[in-house]
Amino acid sequence: MLKLRKIITIGLLSAALSAAAAIACASETIVVQTVEVEVAREIRVVETVVVEKETIVEGETIVQTVVVEKERIVEGQTVVETVVVEKEVVVQQEVAVEVERVVTATAEPTATPPPAAGTEGLRDVPRNRTLVIAIGGQQLAPANMNLLSGGALSRIRDFANQTWLEFPFYYGHHDGEVYPWLATDWQYNDTFDEVTITFRDDIYWSDGTPFTAEDVRFTWQDLILDNPSSAFHFRLKGVIASVEKVDDYTIKLHLTQPDQRIFLVLFQENSEEQMPVLPKHIWEGKDPETFENIDIPNGWPVGTGAFKLVKAAPEALIFDRDDNWWAAKAGVAPLPQVERIVFAPAGDEQSIALRMANDDIDVQFTFQAGLYELTRVRNPKIISFKDEPFGLDPNGCMISMTMNNKVKPFDDPAVRRALNYSIDKQSVNNLAFEGAANNVGVPLAITFPGPAEYYKKIKDLIDADGTETHNPEKAAEVMEAAGYSKNEAGFWTDADGEVLNIELWNPAPGYFIMSRSGTAVVESLQRAGFDAVERRGLTGFWGKQAVGDLPSWLTWHCGSTIEPYQTYIHWHSSNSAEIGETVGYFLSAPRYENPEYDAIIDQMGAMQASPDDPEYIELFRQATEIILRDMPEIQLAEDGIINAMNTTYWTGWPTAETSDFPSHRVWAAFYQAIIRLHPTGE
Repeated sequence: MLKLRKIITIGLLSAALSAAAAIACASETIVVQTVEVEVAREIRVVETVVVEKETIVEGETIVQTVVVEKERIVEGQTVVETVVVEKEVVVQQEVAVEVERVVTATAEPTATPPPAAGTEGLRDVPRNRTLVIAIGGQQLAPANMNLLSGGALSRIRDFANQTWLEFPFYYGHHDGEVYPWLATDWQYNDTFDEVTITFRDDIYWSDGTPFTAEDVRFTWQDLILDNPSSAFHFRLKGVIASVEKVDDYTIKLHLTQPDQRIFLVLFQENSEEQMPVLPKHIWEGKDPETFENIDIPNGWPVGTGAFKLVKAAPEALIFDRDDNWWAAKAGVAPLPQVERIVFAPAGDEQSIALRMANDDIDVQFTFQAGLYELTRVRNPKIISFKDEPFGLDPNGCMISMTMNNKVKPFDDPAVRRALNYSIDKQSVNNLAFEGAANNVGVPLAITFPGPAEYYKKIKDLIDADGTETHNPEKAAEVMEAAGYSKNEAGFWTDADGEVLNIELWNPAPGYFIMSRSGTAVVESLQRAGFDAVERRGLTGFWGKQAVGDLPSWLTWHCGSTIEPYQTYIHWHSSNSAEIGETVGYFLSAPRYENPEYDAIIDQMGAMQASPDDPEYIELFRQATEIILRDMPEIQLAEDGIINAMNTTYWTGWPTAETSDFPSHRVWAAFYQAIIRLHPTGE
């Protein structure tokens, strides 16, 4: 049997927490009530207690704090837990109401916490040797470990690059360093049309087969370059002429033309989607479009990573440490202290927050600022990349409204510019990021040092154009000058009197930031006189935008964290395509085409980028002026994440003070953080 005390006293609350736990009210005079309740239970961790009384006084603003203390004896130790919830309520009349409420107090972990959920039927691994990673949604998609077919990028970023898939190089976005891993070195020739990459000679696949340059050649040449349906074909198409095996541990990339940035593109910048290397002895003879690459009894998928798949089910995707991992045997890194990784579908953002507060989850992808702070109140062991002072961890992306430049009304630059002026971007920022993000006029990740330097060189152009400013009056001027007018209902129409329909597709649900952004965008456009509607729940969303089936949509525009050319080239005409054909790069989906712009980008591409080179900066400014004039895409805010990390069981998480790598769980370099984690107290 157990006794609980409840003390009601005056305090302060946020309305958001009241949604999770409804609170009673008291007057400004301190009201103290003590209730003793006896609850029978087993000796476990979680209990539910129902105690509460509400007292209301007319016309006063009343604040209460509910403190639930639970005392529990486990193996001779006393554990006391406290949950504090508060709410400010204004009442208009005198009422006395009895209210019952459920308050769940979660215990501190015992010395031997129970195993993670979903691991039934597997070998026993203690909870404090298990890393639980949250994935949004109610259940996982059917298991597929093919990294070349449709959906490959999601599979890489959701779990593969944190477990069984390793890359030749890793990149520290915060220190700008390249870290060799499977490879040891790379080198350009004097004419920059060949790149030679040397690989380690002590790597083994997870089934014990030696890793060689033939695996690399086979993957990049046979599976990707020669296979137009491959998810990575667009990266090599028109850039790599061939992949040559020089010897057992050396390959040479023959380029179609001199390219000083190809290493950056393939092995450095694209931290979610670097070039994978797959085992030839597994993939040879398989159809790269249909081969699912999963057979747990036979050890598939075969990779070089520190973890092997042991369970694939809708309720959990589980990987156990490979004690024969090549890097430990070669002395490159010790065996990870994480013995098991569980990817758990954890529902929506609120559900994930509650589970993190209860120590059921160790790391998730992104929270809104307010929800993150509330989660920390409930569990002070939650941290993020930057807490003091608080800040987002930038991810190199913009939240963008992308428009198909080949369909009406988005084929008119005047309409695109007017839409940009009509959108209240600060409202988007407030709803999606609670005001923590940057507003930007062009897709440059200005939180990183490199793009920030370049942004200074064009800020005068952006300010003169008013690109970042909400200005519906200027939007109206642009529309009227282009021959548009409003009808009696107040909607913009073309010269034939047809209402301009702005159909905005949102990839939500499942993308919390997009869900919030879409609401703000459509409301702004409606206030400015555009007949705008937001649509969600489209099956095959990303494929449809790639072939031009959508008129406009919200997306992430992820670009260079170093210099502008690698982002601006997304709008080069060579990456465009006719409606019905797949664009050369998925961020080229606006299908913008402009020979004048192409010529400038071609000149930039032939130069070594430098913010101190007047010729390069002049070209950069010319390209920016065209972008501001034609507005192929609207930038809403610079994206950034709050990757909540739980220190209850694990320490050594990447933070701004301690890490060379970012905290983005979906980025490849987060794998390096996982293999460095230490159990709490060790």
